[in-house]
This record gives sequence, C-alpha cells and structure tokens, in this order.
Amino acid sequence: MAKRRKIANEQIELISKISKYNANKIIDDFEMFNIRCQSVPKNMEELANIKDFMANLPKDIEKKKGEIKKCMAMYETLDFFHYKFDEDDEYEKMWKVYGSPIETIHTIQK
Repeated sequence: MAKRRKIANEQIELISKISKYNANKIIDDFEMFNIRCQSVPKNMEELANIKDFMANLPKDIEKKKGEIKKCMAMYETLDFFHYKFDEDDEYEKMWKVYGSPIETIHTIQK
C-alpha cells in the first residue's frame, strides 16, 4: 500500500510540474502578444505589420484555447486530489491562464 501511495504522490507531483510549465508558457505567449500589440511603430511599415498581427491574433488565440483547456484540466485534477502548491502564485497563474485570451482581446480593442 505504501508503494502505491508513493507512486500516486509522484504522479501528482509530475502533473503539478507539467501544469506549472504549461501555465508559464501560456502566460509568456500571451504577454508577448500583448507587448507586440502595444508596441509603438516607428514607420508606416511597422504599423502595417502590427495591424496584420492584430488581425490574425484571434486565430492564434483560438489555437491557444486548446492548450489552456488542457492546462485547466490539469489544475482540476490537482484540485480533485487536494494538491497544495508550495507557492500561492500558482493559484494566481491558474486564473491568469484562464483570463489571458480576454485580456489580449481587450488589448487589441484598445
């Protein structure tokens, strides 16, 4: 029984590490989207590139929603097993991952 519990705990830890990595990656991607949208163009060519980027961004966000869904499923699994993160920041990351698409859409609208 102790061996099985140890294996289960190690698997839960692995899920935790994967979810942290995925959350950080998603947050970084959306931060790059926001930075690119908020960049100040130096000439007309850069302005056109930024506009094209923002026009195609909703498609990229839709692609990212699959990754977000998987990441949120991992957090739900951890919640099911009453996993406690070492850092409270991880709980904030979970909600930041969830809200990143909306935040980026608001950035585009601005």
